[in-house]
Amino acid sequence: MANDDSTSSGEPATLPAETPRRTPWGKIAAVVIVLIVIIGAIAVWQLGQGARETAPAVTRVAITSGTSGNLGSVGLPIGFQATATGSIATYEWNFGDSVYGQTVVTTTNTTSHIYGVDGTYIVVVTVRSPGGLTATSDANLVQVVITDSNFGPDDTKALAVASVNPTSATLSGGTVDITANGSASHGFVNCPACEPDDSVVTAHSWDWGDNTPLGTVADMTHTYRAVGTYAVRLTVTVTSGAMDATVWTVRVAPTPPSLVKNPGVFVVASIGDPQYLDPAIDYETAGGEIIKNVYERLVERVIDASDPVNPILHNDQFVGSLAESWVVESPTVWNFTIRQNVPWQDASYGTMTAGDVQYSLRRALMINIGPTWIIDQYLTGRAADNPLTGADERWDAINASVVMTDARHVELRLAAPYGAVLQTLDFEVASIMSESWVEDHGGSAQNAQNAYVNTHMMGTGPYKLDHWTPGVEIKLLKNPTYWGTPKPKMEAVLLKLVPESATQELLIRNGDVDWADGIPTRDIDTVKTWAGLSVRENPSLIVQYMGMVEDNSWPGDPLRTVNTSPFQDIHVRKAVSYAFDYQTVQTAILAGHATQLKSGIPQGMPGWDGSFWNYQTSMSAAQAELALAPPAWQGGFATTLSYNSANPVRSAIAVMVKAQLMSVLNIDVTLQGVSFPAHLDNMDFRRVGMYLIGWVPDYIDPDDYLKPLFHSAQCPMPVPGDPTTSNGGTNSGCYRNPIVDSAIDNATASSVWQYRLANYTVAQQHIVQDAAWVFIYQPNSIDPLRDWVKGYVYDPLELRDFQYLHK
Repeated sequence: MANDDSTSSGEPATLPAETPRRTPWGKIAAVVIVLIVIIGAIAVWQLGQGARETAPAVTRVAITSGTSGNLGSVGLPIGFQATATGSIATYEWNFGDSVYGQTVVTTTNTTSHIYGVDGTYIVVVTVRSPGGLTATSDANLVQVVITDSNFGPDDTKALAVASVNPTSATLSGGTVDITANGSASHGFVNCPACEPDDSVVTAHSWDWGDNTPLGTVADMTHTYRAVGTYAVRLTVTVTSGAMDATVWTVRVAPTPPSLVKNPGVFVVASIGDPQYLDPAIDYETAGGEIIKNVYERLVERVIDASDPVNPILHNDQFVGSLAESWVVESPTVWNFTIRQNVPWQDASYGTMTAGDVQYSLRRALMINIGPTWIIDQYLTGRAADNPLTGADERWDAINASVVMTDARHVELRLAAPYGAVLQTLDFEVASIMSESWVEDHGGSAQNAQNAYVNTHMMGTGPYKLDHWTPGVEIKLLKNPTYWGTPKPKMEAVLLKLVPESATQELLIRNGDVDWADGIPTRDIDTVKTWAGLSVRENPSLIVQYMGMVEDNSWPGDPLRTVNTSPFQDIHVRKAVSYAFDYQTVQTAILAGHATQLKSGIPQGMPGWDGSFWNYQTSMSAAQAELALAPPAWQGGFATTLSYNSANPVRSAIAVMVKAQLMSVLNIDVTLQGVSFPAHLDNMDFRRVGMYLIGWVPDYIDPDDYLKPLFHSAQCPMPVPGDPTTSNGGTNSGCYRNPIVDSAIDNATASSVWQYRLANYTVAQQHIVQDAAWVFIYQPNSIDPLRDWVKGYVYDPLELRDFQYLHK
């Protein structure tokens, strides 16, 4: 940043002549004039020096080279760049690994550094003006993780493994306490397998970086009493005498003023890029969130923003968005009146029309990739082309399903009655696009993507796309021509890709971002203690359960011609349900960040009824139920439990289930911890007795749970003529109850909510009383954000509504 180049003033070359007077007043006047001259000279000098300076500030510190994300290597240079404002003479760099107080001074805003020891370092920059004004980067700290790529374990080596918490803090009350953990440090045995062994560690030595006595045990607490950057170095020694060290930087900063940062921009630390920006293609939350705010749909869920600080989302109520209104003319005909004079974000394309609505929905059906099934299931009944005819039956079905009847109306002509039409039209796949804009940029083709539309956007929503730099950031700007209410309050939304959880924690703690997506659950209780943060926690709509395979036969497999599963008996399933230790899962495994699952649909979903669940852990109830089972299973039996071993929560639950069922019911469970594809195969072919799995919603309706997970038609079966291929049915336990099937079918075919609700209540009652699953938990949705954020709306689909957010 260049220094202020304004012209300085100097003293005048001569002073006005004085006429001497031989009176006291003349002497006093002369003294006054001299004082005025002196004061003026001082003032002029100040204007020419410090007063000319603009106070410096560090707005950003970035890693520019030498790392992947924030991950670097010992011995390799890493580039850094500081962005600052104001009058700046020097940049003083503390890379977090030096002796306390030592810095590197540069006159430019770039530098590089080589780390000699693996560790986790915080980089702090102090800028200094020519007149001595200073500012530090405490609001924009950067953390870099250094590994030693040349490290190779053998029987004589030590490995120091450390962590400290917190890594950055403000000096409050005169001291800062940090906890240091080195208990994972170890040596190696049985090389070349090189298994870690912490028992060979003979000494720990903590150098706190502040000239205080060394620490000598694995886990310690240390108190800092002064502002500074401290390189905390752990050195461990093993029985062979080998030593190793690692470093963690602790930054203790002065208490900052309570100021809202970036007041016009809402900044998010995001863990992932969108896959696509085309609403007909994208099928994940990072892209869905952007699509939701740039494009609009015919309808939307109601948000009550009468209190703009705390808006409330009603998942069971819908209002027109790009449709003014709609009429259900028959069970298969929905007539939408299209809103007039809604401007496109690019004014050259005019306003949205009924033709755009017809084009957009037909286009999604034509592309038929990813989320298309959500509207295709009822619009065309998933029609397919018959290659033996000269017609294109798929295309004919698409054209028949979405019809613009005049300039203001579009009819949806359903292939079959469906009760969740509005719920699916609220999903991003039903977003309305400009036909002219799409056709100007590559158009559409059957079963094909449009590369331009995958990376560019032009809609009618409250925000418009400014730019997307994959792997770096995506920025939205307020749409000045937005037709709806309320108008967006933030000038811009910036989502910065920050895949490392430690960096996310640093950014939100310093207030450099307003919301962090990637803070792990294990850190949430610590994050809740940080000043200036608000952690919102709500039951998500994700369900986690243990399925029990009620039919383990497989048509076409000579070894599985008869169903031998003990779980075909309701008393066996109830016995397992009573033997399950729900409290251990909630408190020990999930640390309280979950809600007990009590039904086949989750709490928070319209239609949920948790009143039928009563399976609290009871040894006596479990044993009594098993005593009612057929004799072959009354004394216990052997079975298998499949789970994806890379999932630590499921791994912990599996170990608990094995121990619990053996001790309570004498059921011998063989654990099958496998890769996720192998786990799905076990379920798709019904090869195991039990399985741990979850379900994530696509849209807000019970049909998205009960039909795929409990309807007997969804039991996995062989593809006709090929017993080696499964159709992938999602009712992996093969649960069957004709009453449940009938209730689900009734609810699916009706658009009258009270009728649907009555049927869903019947279905839930039977599903729970039949012990179709072991109902385990709903993980809580956890949103860490700065407490200056207002307008937070919890959307269980995990898609933020930027229209309501402000600071």
